[in-house]
Amino acid sequence: MCYLRSDEKSHPDLTRLLLSFEIVHRAFFYQRARYKQRLLGDYGGSKLEDREPFLLRSCRSEKRSIEHTWKVGIMRSGFCEEFARQFRNVVAHAGKACSLVENQIDAVEQVCGVIESARSIHVYGKGRSGAVAVCLALRLKHFGYDTWFVGDIVKEGIKAHDVAVLFSGSGETSDVVDVAERARAVGAKVVSVTSFRDSALGRLSDITVVLPGGLEKGKGWDYLKAQLGQMREDEFYGAGEFELYAFLFQEAFLNALGSWKKISQSAVLERHEDDAIIHRGSPQGQGSR
Repeated sequence: MCYLRSDEKSHPDLTRLLLSFEIVHRAFFYQRARYKQRLLGDYGGSKLEDREPFLLRSCRSEKRSIEHTWKVGIMRSGFCEEFARQFRNVVAHAGKACSLVENQIDAVEQVCGVIESARSIHVYGKGRSGAVAVCLALRLKHFGYDTWFVGDIVKEGIKAHDVAVLFSGSGETSDVVDVAERARAVGAKVVSVTSFRDSALGRLSDITVVLPGGLEKGKGWDYLKAQLGQMREDEFYGAGEFELYAFLFQEAFLNALGSWKKISQSAVLERHEDDAIIHRGSPQGQGSR
């Protein structure tokens, strides 16, 4: 349980969030106690009602030491207050994204055009930028586009009339630049989302969307370390700011594309993986296998 200080009323949203964590926390230990009870056969009674005291005792004994650690550690460290401050910082940065993209509306329209005309779409990025790229690729697949993530083991080669959409804050990530070079060599279009238009990736791109926050790697590793040493305490770790803006960009782009093409939620659901829990033995579960 995450105990709040006396000023918890000043963070009502955080309080509700932490209460949600507490509910999940209690449910976890309760279910674990039920599992141990079934495993050991120690029911403490023949009926479910008779077994509840055993479950609650087991639940309390399981969670006592962890609860004490959380209570002491979080209250003394002020983590909850710091979390609230950082959450507000992230939201404030997100609010700046509007002006960043509105100043590049022509580039955004060109990105839409090349995606619509492409035979196949190849998306790529490394690390946390790669996580953003996967979000874009997955939803384009849901929209019915022939989309591939370059980092997958099973993938299709880039060919002429394709487009490669590449994410790199620095624009110097070697694997990403290599994909851009291969795409240009076969006559495919290259779209880059980066912080530096004059980077290696930017120079290879037909269309570039510039978002701030990436680390400049083009001047060498010593310069990169110097950048990290000069960062303020309220700034993002690494290229976190770029990755935040990149995620917001792709999410807005996808929502606009789906709305513009009148793609229904049901159409996306049909292509979405059926990852619901299968209740074995029930008629519903048997039908969903």
